[in-house]
Amino acid sequence: MSALWYDKKLFCLITLKEINITLKYGSIGGRYFTNMWYGILLSLIKKYKKSLEFGLMDLKACEDIKDKAALSISLTGFSNMIILWSKDFEVVLDYLERTYNICMESGETLLGIYTASNIVLVSYIKGEKLEYVHEKTRKYISVTNRMKNMHIESQILGIKHIVEDLRGETLHVLDYTVQEKDSDKEILDGRHTYRMVLNYMHGNYDKAAQYMYLGDKESRILRGTLTPVFYYFYAALTLTSILSESDLQNKQYCLKKLIKYKKIIERWAHSCPTNFLSYYLIVQAEVYRINCENEKADIF
Repeated sequence: MSALWYDKKLFCLITLKEINITLKYGSIGGRYFTNMWYGILLSLIKKYKKSLEFGLMDLKACEDIKDKAALSISLTGFSNMIILWSKDFEVVLDYLERTYNICMESGETLLGIYTASNIVLVSYIKGEKLEYVHEKTRKYISVTNRMKNMHIESQILGIKHIVEDLRGETLHVLDYTVQEKDSDKEILDGRHTYRMVLNYMHGNYDKAAQYMYLGDKESRILRGTLTPVFYYFYAALTLTSILSESDLQNKQYCLKKLIKYKKIIERWAHSCPTNFLSYYLIVQAEVYRINCENEKADIF
């Protein structure tokens, strides 16, 4: 699990080695997560349908042995990193809620609060009412406070701040400056992505762009999770906004980034249009707009 967050190449190497050992010697008592890890590996390389297949195999194996601790680990991988690329968000939320409840019942509290952060994020991305999302953030922040996990708490707080600013209650965007402490820049847990989003929403496109360097690093480290969805979508919109400025420096660099991000979003839209097609259409419309292809932009 640690390799998954800190070194994706090491995670892939360990997973493939585990598969070879399992094929050679067999599994141990049915309690293993080889299929789940392989499913996550397939998700990381964008083989989403096969990823779902292996994830479901592992879930069934864990349900058959009737071990809640094993099931909570399997469900955490499945609901947070596999199913969201293949099924609509309504189904994803059902799995996330189930995962959270089983994790808390079995004592896997850290996995539970990690799942809680994605319940909040999926609820927001899905387009739930702001009041509903805000209530969810308040509920789960109280749980993370008891656990004192600053990284997961910062993810939930990021959504909370966005929702509160959208509701007109606060101006959390004023809480952040781009001139941050060096120690803060080393923490890549999604906070820079949320700060970029807040600045974009307030029309501070230049400041939003300044967060993109660390946001891009976060999206690569957190690949396979939902944070990159937030990053690539709002980074693409930030780029289309600053590319509208005629005196922009590094215009070719920004265009190259925009094309790259648009292709990533298009791949998600192709895999699961119910969840991601609207994101792609918005970005494509913005690309047409900055290219002065207004008729095409209107269609999108």
